[in-house]
Amino acid sequence: MRWSWQAFCHAANTVSAACATPYIVSLYIKTRDRYRRFRARRVLGSIIGPVLKILDRMILTELRGPLFSGVAMFSMLTIATVVLQEAARIAIRYNISPQLFLTLVVLAAPQFIVLSIPMGVLLGTLLAVGRLSGDQEITALRACGISLSRVLGPFIVVGIVLSGLTFYGMERLVPYCLSQFEELKTSIRTTGAQGVQRRESWPIYRSGELRWLLVASQVEGELLKSVKLLYFDPTDEYRDFYITADTVIWEGNQWSFLDVRTVFLRPGDQPVVSYNDTAVIPDFSITPESLRLRKKKPEELTTIQLRKLIREAEAEMSAGTSRPAIINVGAEELISGPVASSTSSAPGAAEQPDEEMAGLARQARAKPSSKDILSWRTDLHFKYAMPLTPLFFILVALPIAIRPQRTTGTIGLGLALLIILVYYILYTMCQKLGAVGALPPPVAAWIPNGLLLIVGLTWMRFRERA
Repeated sequence: MRWSWQAFCHAANTVSAACATPYIVSLYIKTRDRYRRFRARRVLGSIIGPVLKILDRMILTELRGPLFSGVAMFSMLTIATVVLQEAARIAIRYNISPQLFLTLVVLAAPQFIVLSIPMGVLLGTLLAVGRLSGDQEITALRACGISLSRVLGPFIVVGIVLSGLTFYGMERLVPYCLSQFEELKTSIRTTGAQGVQRRESWPIYRSGELRWLLVASQVEGELLKSVKLLYFDPTDEYRDFYITADTVIWEGNQWSFLDVRTVFLRPGDQPVVSYNDTAVIPDFSITPESLRLRKKKPEELTTIQLRKLIREAEAEMSAGTSRPAIINVGAEELISGPVASSTSSAPGAAEQPDEEMAGLARQARAKPSSKDILSWRTDLHFKYAMPLTPLFFILVALPIAIRPQRTTGTIGLGLALLIILVYYILYTMCQKLGAVGALPPPVAAWIPNGLLLIVGLTWMRFRERA
């Protein structure tokens, strides 16, 4: 009987151990994970602890709320006044669906959110430092031997981080979203135009003078449809001509014109027309990518694309002024120099370029390519200078917000709006002066930030002495 009881106890222990094994394993896993998280927090604390002192944590905690509130407030303000108004105008005019309306708003919003980061940083710094100064915490810190430069440290770190975030947004997010926005807007306009074709034009210059004017109704990658190409001779308008083609295809290093009709213009005389199956113009070698970049606004381009566009435009400006050759493959003839006798006159040859082409030509002649290059250079330097605005706003806001008496949030908001107004007036003036050549593009781009730096450091030195 004793043996039976021992056997029963052994069996019971075995069963209980078998039943408890999953629980024990689960408990072990939980304990192990908790230990690993504890070690990770301990290691992270050992790294961040010496860096983030109590002073830094206090300042960052004070700055966090006003910073996010400022960015959100300015973002909603600009989106409500600009984006929604533009999207509503398109919705009313073309009767688009609510989904398209929301898509337009979402694609246009990132540009203004990124531009709101400097304004939010300025407002957040003014409010945070104003509260610290009003509660005499700045005075207490200085009484403990802590300088304003040390107080400025956490703000500088935040400014550097937000400057990097602004640059990333302007370099990656904003160009992509604006390109999608413009494509969607063009699609909506084309759909609502009821069959009216929208024609794109590209003026191309040589040695500062208009040499080519390309007009196409459709651009599909490396394929152009319903193309007209005008050539303007720099020395003799008697040698001007234009080409019409149903289709133009990019073949690696040159354009191939299909179903070509070439009209040699002769002021005061009857034009001469030739018809060919295929034609190639070696002098006209602008790439499809360059055509796409030239139709975009500077805000839709990255700094790499903008630099590439400037290099191509400068190469065109330095190109020669020789008479282009037209290789007519279908007719197996080469036309160069003055109009050759091998061209054949055809009925209806007396027609001239339509009024639209003439208007585009006049507009292109009135805008030299050197001005385009200057404007692009100015935009490029502003793309480098604009992301650093949060950092310079912090340098100005901190000494301004330090006051002996307590201030309200209304005063901080008023100061922020005043500084933003003065800065963007100066920003716009310098952008215009740089685009017209009154100031060198690097100087024009960095004048606003340079003035912020000088004012901030001077005021900071004055506060330190005071």
